[in-house]
Amino acid sequence: MLDECLTLRASHLIIDALRLYKCEPPIQVEFLEEHFKPDGTQIGKGAWDVDWTKILAEEGGWSVITCDSGRSRGERARLKGPPLQLILPARRITGFFMSGAMSSYSGFEKFRAVIYLFPQIVKILSTHDYPMGTRFKIRATASRQGYEIAEWPLTDSLADLSI
Repeated sequence: MLDECLTLRASHLIIDALRLYKCEPPIQVEFLEEHFKPDGTQIGKGAWDVDWTKILAEEGGWSVITCDSGRSRGERARLKGPPLQLILPARRITGFFMSGAMSSYSGFEKFRAVIYLFPQIVKILSTHDYPMGTRFKIRATASRQGYEIAEWPLTDSLADLSI
């Protein structure tokens, strides 16, 4: 699942490019906002993370690629609930979080990062070496000529998370 912070245009580029990637079993990739349109749910652009992640967890089998890796601040953030980097592990949804610096990158650079790392993402998801809900951080290499992915250990307790 491609989170809305990747933009519609970049997400469609990623989806189209990944149709060329052959793997078994095939990987289904969707843009978050479009995933909920056909069934008529009220989930859509700007939906709170606790709401759409609950539906994905019920459907099962989803992982999320997102730029939403920082801790939001302010009143609206407090109203929205816990940050996505805590919600996904609590719902047992594997998350691939672009680093904070990457959130300001152009749609093209985000597209490039996902395409560059997609074979590694598929390997992570298909080997079952990591439990569902594991977090991974995506960042540009020091030279910004490539990208790397690494497990992002959970340091916060999920016991007090009310979702």
